[in-house]
Amino acid sequence: MTVLLCRVLVQDYQNRIECYLLKHPRQTVMAEGKMFSRITRKIYRSAKNKQQQCRIADGVILAASLIGKKQLLGEVNGIPLYISPTDNWGLRAFFLGPRRYDENEISAVTSLADDHCVFWDIGANYGVYTLCFLRNPDLRCRIIAVEPSPKTFLLLKKSCELNGDAGRVSLENVALSDHEGEGVLYLSSINSGDNRIIGSDDNAVHNRGRGRKKTPIRITTLDALAKKYFGSFPKRNVLKLDVQGAELLVLKGARELIGASDYFAACVEVWPHGLEQAGADVKAFYDFCEAAGLRFYGMDRSPVSYSQLLDQLNSTNHRTTNAIIMKGDPPSPQTNPR
Repeated sequence: MTVLLCRVLVQDYQNRIECYLLKHPRQTVMAEGKMFSRITRKIYRSAKNKQQQCRIADGVILAASLIGKKQLLGEVNGIPLYISPTDNWGLRAFFLGPRRYDENEISAVTSLADDHCVFWDIGANYGVYTLCFLRNPDLRCRIIAVEPSPKTFLLLKKSCELNGDAGRVSLENVALSDHEGEGVLYLSSINSGDNRIIGSDDNAVHNRGRGRKKTPIRITTLDALAKKYFGSFPKRNVLKLDVQGAELLVLKGARELIGASDYFAACVEVWPHGLEQAGADVKAFYDFCEAAGLRFYGMDRSPVSYSQLLDQLNSTNHRTTNAIIMKGDPPSPQTNPR
């Protein structure tokens, strides 16, 4: 198995890997466990740019398949989590790379919450935000994580068990939208964070030109989930909302929850291209939030007008930004000292 592992990885980085293995012959004895992690991470650190990082991750995907790995234990911000060995983005973010992710955004979201809130992790993926909430010693709020991909959902469940959820976390293997029913999840072949409930025509740019596989899923609304868990609507709600352009659909399916909330705050990804793929645009998204009583803020909680939001989007390389939408009063800093 070690020989197969080396042959796969050598395809792109033959000289580096051969040199490393010659200097460390005993480390070729095991290809699994800590040795697998150590070798692949050492090779990854030699990459000079993102393209090389992606190619090394592809090599790791092939190597992992040859030795039969179904999952890998990664890490995010000091917290262990399980990831798929076929996910190029996940490997780079949580296994091969620095394993620090969205630290400023996570800090901003946790500062919006207190023990009396319900935290909704919508588009949970591997559960980065869920796990950070779960492991935060200053927060004891209820956590509900929503992830539509069956494969990713199983890894999310295992990660919560690994980190001792103690009954605080409820997991839903569904997608959220503005209606209930059956649907399809369009799967990215390179980034588990780019699975979508809306078909797209951008695979050349966002999926290496490959078509997306599809898997059947159940679709529900946030209003329906709130009724399922609480019988009515919690008064204090905090969301992380990142669903690849379907953010407006999710909020439309949460009208009752928003209206019934004394306090509703969400950290949302604003991605014009994704919104357009889902049949909306930034103006429609902004106008809906304003009509629902949700005001836009920057991650530093400074008010953001529509023109300022556009300026932020135009100033980023990928034309995407994070924003906070909120009604009501957030907890004071003294509520949950950090």
